[in-house]
Amino acid sequence: MAHADHCIVDLTRRHLPAMTTMRRRTQADHHLLMPDVFKKTVDKAVIRADLLGYLPSWWPLQTRTSFARGCFEDEVLAGYVLYRQGDRDNSGMFTTRKIVLINDIAVDPARRGRGIARALIRDVAARTGGNDGEAELNATIWEGNAASHRAFAAEGFLPRNRTVSLPSKTREPDGT
Repeated sequence: MAHADHCIVDLTRRHLPAMTTMRRRTQADHHLLMPDVFKKTVDKAVIRADLLGYLPSWWPLQTRTSFARGCFEDEVLAGYVLYRQGDRDNSGMFTTRKIVLINDIAVDPARRGRGIARALIRDVAARTGGNDGEAELNATIWEGNAASHRAFAAEGFLPRNRTVSLPSKTREPDGT
């Protein structure tokens, strides 16, 4: 269960260095579990570019569909969640349903097992209407990521589909 001193807030560009470091660490962990899916290392610039897509834009009139929320312990970023939300027309029945896709959850390896991922999942559900059925929440979890499967299951998510992937036939210069 999440500690009472967790503080979950919207992340901004000032959090980008900590987010980038955390993404690199979690990417390395994923590579150990699933080397055919995740590269050994990812270029810092590529990570930053991806993360920037979830942070507030400098353009105040831009409609946001991508969001980043961070969980802090003792004023240190302990984990973050990246998600996108939009609307889906229900087959022309004049109703629109909000759909939310949780794209990534990362937790500092030194802070795992403290309920941070679950707190972030609950936060997204509360902010987007998932708790009251106004939004459909989805997440894609790699088969080998048992901790993520447990966290989502504990928050009431049910398996619906299996994700399959075709690993790239090209290799990085270092052979990975």
